[in-house]
Amino acid sequence: MKKLLLFLSSLSVSAITAINIIGCTTNQKNQNENQNENQNQNEKPEEVEIALNLDSLNIKTKIIFSSAIEIHEEIILNELKSLNQDLEIKWNYLSVIKKEKYYLSSIDENIYTGTIELDITQKNNINKFQQEMYLKTTEVNEQSIIENFKTLNPEVKELKLLCKKENESWIISVIEENENYDGFIILKIYIKKDISDVIQDKTFKSQTINSHEKIVVKLIKAKYPELADIKLKAILFNKNTWSISVDETELIYYGNCLVQLYV
Repeated sequence: MKKLLLFLSSLSVSAITAINIIGCTTNQKNQNENQNENQNQNEKPEEVEIALNLDSLNIKTKIIFSSAIEIHEEIILNELKSLNQDLEIKWNYLSVIKKEKYYLSSIDENIYTGTIELDITQKNNINKFQQEMYLKTTEVNEQSIIENFKTLNPEVKELKLLCKKENESWIISVIEENENYDGFIILKIYIKKDISDVIQDKTFKSQTINSHEKIVVKLIKAKYPELADIKLKAILFNKNTWSISVDETELIYYGNCLVQLYV
């Protein structure tokens, strides 16, 4: 009887132990399942980045360079970055290429697609225009020089220009932002001579008072050699007086004066 009681008692302990083990195992399994479920809920699906077409980015593509700049792909890309700094663009995935024109192109089709034609222009320096100017002494001033420069070069007629004298040279420069022109030009100014100042002695000895144009012009050029190659006209003013004028095509000389012949 005593042995039977001991056997039954041992059985009860074993059963209790087994139940506890099964309970612990079940609890641990439930905890693991809960952790996995929470982890799955916290994990978001991986986002797939879609490549953007360059046309959709509203990139400003017009760049106007100074005449002093040497244009190349790198400097264009830097200007584009500066011009579009308010846009969120991954510039390290883009490059500028040159064909007949310049284009902005993607170097990674997974990030950006397509190409954009760039509007690249360069200003013209006004030093390419005519710099030689023939002026009367009274015209050698800032306003007159600018007016004459615009007459010689109609392309700059609407430009706002500044004229100043530096070290005996006259310089014209562009003073307002302009899409087409910039820079400055050092002028070569030649002072025109009034024929009246050149022919100081206005009396000429002739074999006869009744002369004609060619003889009068010949007398003048013989007396004033600097006029030897200048086109002069002589018109009879009265019996022994002639009106001498410089042809309009001449650059250095201008004007007219009266001369007299005597025998």
